[in-house]
Formats: sequence, structure tokens, C-alpha cells
Amino acid sequence: MIGTTRCWRRWRTGILIALTSLWCILSQRAGAQEAPHATLPPCQADDPDLLLPDLLPDPPRDLRELYVGSRRHIRFTSSVGNVGDGPLVLEGRTVSTPVGVVTQAYQVIWRRDGSKCARPSGQFEFHERHRHWHFERFVGYELHRDNPLTGPLAAASAKTSFCLLDLEHVQGYHPVRFPRQLGILTCKGPEDVQGISVGWKDVYQSILPGQSINLDPDPQHRVPTGMYYLTLVADTDHLLWEKNTSNNASWVPTSASLPLLPLAGPVIEPPTERPRSPVLRPPRFRAPRPTRPPRPGRAPVATPTPRPTPTATPVVGPPPAASSCDNACPYALGQLKLTWYDALGMQVSGLIGPGSCPILTPSAGETGMITMTKWLNERRQDTGLEHRTEYVLSSSQQGRADNRGSITFSSVGVQTRFNYSAPVRPFARQSSGANFPVVFEMCLTIGNQAVKMRLVCQPKPTGMLCHQ
Repeated sequence: MIGTTRCWRRWRTGILIALTSLWCILSQRAGAQEAPHATLPPCQADDPDLLLPDLLPDPPRDLRELYVGSRRHIRFTSSVGNVGDGPLVLEGRTVSTPVGVVTQAYQVIWRRDGSKCARPSGQFEFHERHRHWHFERFVGYELHRDNPLTGPLAAASAKTSFCLLDLEHVQGYHPVRFPRQLGILTCKGPEDVQGISVGWKDVYQSILPGQSINLDPDPQHRVPTGMYYLTLVADTDHLLWEKNTSNNASWVPTSASLPLLPLAGPVIEPPTERPRSPVLRPPRFRAPRPTRPPRPGRAPVATPTPRPTPTATPVVGPPPAASSCDNACPYALGQLKLTWYDALGMQVSGLIGPGSCPILTPSAGETGMITMTKWLNERRQDTGLEHRTEYVLSSSQQGRADNRGSITFSSVGVQTRFNYSAPVRPFARQSSGANFPVVFEMCLTIGNQAVKMRLVCQPKPTGMLCHQ
């Protein structure tokens, strides 16, 4: 009887502690979302003039089942578009709450008269592996049996945060009729603006961390082989106001077909993040050796004068003031070629000569950027497509780009050869028809030097081929 009483007391104490902790978490979270926006009035739910977004996720694609250690994973690409009346805009503000200083996220909603209002909508959090700020719990990934929505849940991933950007246009929303409404979007700082314009969508490729479901989280919970539905749910915690929430889920049939292996303990996936600037050590100082005097009785050997090597005469003076294509120097370009196919990804190469500009001098530790903009179709209309990536050079003139691509430089006399490759899918294929981008502008920056080039593209069945 005494033992039963003790067990009851312990059980009751545990329940009280759990309920108290849950109450603290809920009250702290509610307190974290009570801070109003600093400059905009609060939004009213019954306001008929609100231009609300409408999140429409695409079915997951690029599915691949693979082993990570001894555990089976399903990797995939996910994307969420906006087909509402107004853009999805999220602003970050650093505010003090009962849990301390947090980065509060505010949904800024446009109104028909051009004014704006704001409402608290969750938080921004720093993603350690992506190395930038995300909007918390934006999507959830679930694996269901029998039915994609109501079937038994076989596995799920943690609710995934997103850095919300305009990356691709939604099918049926031509970028000329639906241009980007949000000018400068960035996730580098906690108080930057993120969002998705009407007719555009954000895409997370399957190579990024978090784009998978673990089928073998522990020995007691392993997904049997068989047929399933992979379901993507946008705004799982209903943090955002939308025009329509009935279309926030999409799915695709899939299977778990790999054999189950004995689990060998937890496996941590290698990080995939933006490269950090390398730490450059100062070179060692060595005093020059004294020149030996000639031996007595022998005349010093005359050093033959080397033959002059014909070289291009670079312009003497400082390089351009800023690494921008707006003031890029007219370098001499040759052998420019871009191949971009489904299976191979993007590959760009070319020769950069000085022409009337300073010789290109890639150095270790320098940062650079590759931008591809103004993709025009055959009617010379801007398709709105863009490709951008940043990189950091190592001591061997090689660099890793932030999209898991790579870039290398090598000297060929006074010329510099560059090669850039990235595992990204092409913008268009031969089936794109009249909307196929036939010409675009590319800018390559290295430190404070910038090179501007223009390429013409030809449609191919599985991608495109571009040249100078």
C-alpha cells in the first residue's frame, strides 16, 4: 500500500511538472507574438480590402530513396507558390518578450488603396547549416499510407523553415503579366524582408539539408516496404493569413523499396552550407641570402638577357571602383560556352583577356558573384528568370558556390580561364516553345573587378546550349 501511494505521488508530481512546462511554453509563445509592428497599424480580420496571399504547394518532385549510413531516406525537391490577390511579405523585428530577445516575424498585408497593415506571425530563426535566416515551420513533410491526407501516418520530418524568395514563376502565371512585386528580398539579416510575389514560388532543391524523410528513425519505428503518399503541407501551424487554406497540401505517390539494414547508431548528414571565408595566414618572412662574391681568378658569368615575351599591354591604373556590371570594364572575351541540361546541370566556361582593362587577378580569400539576368525570349521580352550565386576563392583559385556549385580560375598567359558548374535544373527546354530564353546577360565579379558578357541560347530537348 505504501509503495502504491509513493508511485501515485511521483506520477502526480510528473503530471504537474509537465502541465506547468506546457503552460509556460504556451504563455511565452503568446507573449512573443503580442508585440505590435513598430510603424504599421494592426490588420483586421474582417477588413474586405486586404489583398491576401494564397499558398499553393507543388507536388514533391525529384524523389530519390537512398541510404544515409544504414538508414533509408527519401529525398525530394519542394516548392510553394503564391496565387492569391497580394504578395506574401514577412518582415523581421528584434523585440523583447517574456522569453528574452527574439526576432519576431510580421506578415505585412497590402490593401486595395495602397496602404499596408501588419500582424505578428511567428518568428525568424537562424539556420545553422544554411547560414542565413528562415521563417519558422513553413512546411511539413509527411508519409501516409492508403490516403495522402487521412491515411495512417508512417513517417514525417520536422517542420521545415524556409528562406522565402521569388525563384520560379508559377505555371500559367507569365512573368510579363505577373512581375515581381517585391524588389529586394534577402535572408542574410534577422530584420530583412522575405516573401513570395503573386505568380511566383520558392523552391528548395533535394540536395539541401532538411529535404528528406528518415524512414528508420530508431529500431522501434521503421517504415515497412510498400506504397505510400508523400505529402507536403504549407503553413502547418496556421501562422499566416491566406485567401484560401483548402489548397495548402499536395502529394505524390511513392514507395519504400530499399531493404532494411541493421541500424548502426545515429547517422548525421554532412552539412551543406555556404562556404565561410578562409582564414589567411601571413606569409613567413625569410631574410634574403647574401650574394656570394665571385671566386678569385674567375670572371663572373654574365647572365643572358631573356627574350621578351609578347604580351598584351594592360591599362596602368586601379581596377574598377566597384564589382558591378553597371561599371564593368570591357574585357576581351572568347570561347564562352554554357551547357545546361537536366542530367548534367549547368556548366559555363570561357577565356577572359585584358583587352583595354587591368589583367584579371583572382586571389585567395576574395569573394565573388555570378549573376545571369535579362533572359529574353524570341520576342525580346524579359522572361523574369534569374540565376545568382556567391563564392569564396581558396588559395588554389578554386571556390565553392553557395548553391553547391564550384568555380575555378587558371592563367593562360595574360588571359584567365574560368569554369563554373552547378547541380541545378535548367530554366527551359525545347518544349518551352516561344517562351524559351534565347539571350541573356551574365556578370562575373571577383573582388572589385567585374566582367560582363552576353550569350545566345539554342533550345535542346532536355535543356539549352548557349555561346558567345
